[in-house]
Amino acid sequence: LMSTLDLYLNFILGMLSRYSRNDPERTLVIDVMAKGFSVAKCVAELLEGGYETEAFSTWRTLHENECILHILVKYGEPAIRSYLRHIQYGIAFRVGLGSKEATDEMFVEIKDKMHAVGLKSKDTKRFIEYGWLLAVPGVMDTPNFKFNFRDGVESVANLTHYSKVYEMSSEIAHSSPLLIY
Repeated sequence: LMSTLDLYLNFILGMLSRYSRNDPERTLVIDVMAKGFSVAKCVAELLEGGYETEAFSTWRTLHENECILHILVKYGEPAIRSYLRHIQYGIAFRVGLGSKEATDEMFVEIKDKMHAVGLKSKDTKRFIEYGWLLAVPGVMDTPNFKFNFRDGVESVANLTHYSKVYEMSSEIAHSSPLLIY
């Protein structure tokens, strides 16, 4: 079973290596796919090595990647543009842009967009990470929508049937008793 999975993952990763990469404006979907399959290979290697709890907590990252990819592919260019813009917001938030003026200008844009959807300053980090979902038509009308993974990305991707498994993998990632037992 594992050798078949390894064969498939190696084949897909080999095929993906033929595409241009690391140019988000042009290659975002390929980059997200490649990262997903790379993480899947890591999960398989962890399982093969007997590291089942580590594989399970790493699966969490794979699921997050899967949900993002699903939304980017389903909603296409508007979602991709929004996701790329939020990457820039993240850079401004974490390390700043080339100049203080550029960073300040970016934060004015962020605050304006947050204000338009009723978010406060305390929600800045969540908006930066999940605000790209606003590119999905009707997302704000979705029942229980929130700017987070579970009620945002996972729900919009329509992959909530993994919610309980995701919750368990999160407990392992945060060193709960599930990590030990």
